[in-house]
Amino acid sequence: MYNQSMRTGIILGTLQEKRGLLFYTEDHTYHCEAIDKFISFMNKSKCKLEVAAQLVKGGDPLRLSLEIQKSDFIILVYSKALHKRIQAWKSNQDYINFLKEDNSALLTVSLLRELNASNKLIICKFPQVPNSSISSELPSIKCYTLTKELNSLIKKIHRSRVHQELAIRVKSNKLNHKFNSLTNTIKNAATFEENNSNWFQDKYICPKKMESLNEMPDYSANFSDGCERSIFSVPMGPRPRMTLERRYEALSWRGKLSEAAIARKLGVARRTIQCLFKKYEETGSAADKKGRGQKRLTTQREDQMLIRKSLYNRRATSQQLAEEMQKMTGKQLSTTTVKTRLLEAGLKSCRAAHKPLLTAQNWKRRLLWARAHKTWTVQQWWTVMFTDESRFSLVSDKPVHVRRRRGFHPPDLSIYIGFYTSSPSN
Repeated sequence: MYNQSMRTGIILGTLQEKRGLLFYTEDHTYHCEAIDKFISFMNKSKCKLEVAAQLVKGGDPLRLSLEIQKSDFIILVYSKALHKRIQAWKSNQDYINFLKEDNSALLTVSLLRELNASNKLIICKFPQVPNSSISSELPSIKCYTLTKELNSLIKKIHRSRVHQELAIRVKSNKLNHKFNSLTNTIKNAATFEENNSNWFQDKYICPKKMESLNEMPDYSANFSDGCERSIFSVPMGPRPRMTLERRYEALSWRGKLSEAAIARKLGVARRTIQCLFKKYEETGSAADKKGRGQKRLTTQREDQMLIRKSLYNRRATSQQLAEEMQKMTGKQLSTTTVKTRLLEAGLKSCRAAHKPLLTAQNWKRRLLWARAHKTWTVQQWWTVMFTDESRFSLVSDKPVHVRRRRGFHPPDLSIYIGFYTSSPSN
């Protein structure tokens, strides 16, 4: 017992830590969980693995090339999803759902060529992936099966005879626990793929021609400046905010999955999950705190004042109302704020009516007048002088906008003039 402990301590000091990059596709939750366990085990074996997609935010090609040069080794996890994608690349096709995953979107044909040319590439696979598919795609690269050839993999990385030393390290409690955990997660991934034969079609649907997708890279074409097109040119937009339902869904997986696995499952950043768990521990709730968001610039009394001014002068513009409110309250309101407050009160801007509409009373009076004068003779009509209808406006007749509530049509000011004479005109 004493000799074994002493020997283990000597090994920990003699083995020099190696730094490597990890590339993989996010096939499903069990696959990603096995990747996390693999990273944890390799870090304990003095093979520090860093996920390339987390180092290279936004897919900067220059930063990625620099990281490849600085790394001691590069591991590519060859999975069924990656095999399907490589087959689609041969037909100038790709699966658009790969672009929605940070780790999967980083893999391109040009990147695989660069990794192969670096002479640092090592391929790892899970037991359910056949060797024939890898030998046909990347025949010159050595492939290691996890966890069957894990000792050989670490020996390859350290480039020394460490198989005996590694065997002693595996017997230690912490490393042995991580080894068993990795083995179990790999079995769970294999069981999932065996029981769900259509998992790939359900998630990635079907490939499409790269030319038909604006966001898909064209690996064979070049820009005018000679730069090769790649996934790095795809703009990445902000991620949507998590709803309350999805927050509690993430909390239900707490303790069952890792933070990284939960983040991938929900399509959010890992930092978002960490902040959610921290807030839940402190407050006991996943809901946002009250009072969050931008404060209203106007009070309720000032809103009523603004509404009264708009109703008093319905043709006042938002700029004019903002200037009047600044004189009265001293607050500088934007036109957008004025429009928002008026819309909340139901006052919508619309074009003014060209002329007053006839009401039912108008129709009735006109009909009574026509019936009363139906029997007039020509001599009687000679006593009346007819003039054209004229409309007098106090403002310009250019199209103007007014604010009114829906269904409200105020009367307009119109003057009609007629002249009556006591005798026929000659």
